[in-house]
Amino acid sequence: MADPSALIERLTKTAWARSPRAVEGEALSDLTDLRYLDFTNAPPEEGGVRQHGYQAYLPYGEAPAVVQEFGDKWIEHLSRAASAEGLPRIPAFNEASWFRYPEGVGYITAHLDPLVFRGVIAILSLTGSALFRVWEGKSIQAIQVAAGDLVLVCGTDWPNSAARGPRHEVHPPTDEDRLIMTLRHNARGANGGYDV
Repeated sequence: MADPSALIERLTKTAWARSPRAVEGEALSDLTDLRYLDFTNAPPEEGGVRQHGYQAYLPYGEAPAVVQEFGDKWIEHLSRAASAEGLPRIPAFNEASWFRYPEGVGYITAHLDPLVFRGVIAILSLTGSALFRVWEGKSIQAIQVAAGDLVLVCGTDWPNSAARGPRHEVHPPTDEDRLIMTLRHNARGANGGYDV
C-alpha cells in the first residue's frame, strides 16, 4: 500500500491520486472473482457522457467480504492520515460497481463525477490496462493504469465544501478487456440514484 499520508497530500492538492500496484497476487485474484455479479450493458450516453462497456452494481453492504475488507481498509488508512493533517474523516463507502471495457473499443469520455458522490471515489483496475487522462487546470496528465492500480478521485465536500474531483476519461484497453471496481459514497444512500 502506498503511503496514505502522501496520497492525502496529493488529493488535497490535485483532487486525485494514484497508488500503483495497490493490490497484487492472491488479493487481486480474490477481488477479480466476479461469479456473484450480473453484468448488463452500460448506458451508451448519460448526461452527455458517452461510454461503451458493461456494468454491475451492489450496495456496498451486500458486496462479498473481500470487497468490503478492501474498501474498509483503505477508508481507515486514508482517514487516519487525513485526521493527522486536521482534515475530516472520509465517508465510508456505500456503493460498489464494476465495469468491463472490451479490448480496443471500451471507453468513457471526459466527465466530472456526479455531485452526489462524496468523500473519495476509489477505482481499482482488476484486469487489463488503459490510458487514463486527468485534467489538472489547463494541463492534462496521462497515465497508463494496469491491473492492481488504484486511482482515487475526490468526490464533493471532501476535504472541504469547495472540493470536487477533476475531469477525467479512459481510453480503450489495448491488451485485453479491462475490468474495474469502483467504490463510492452516495449521499442519497446506496442505490439512491444520482444526477449526471
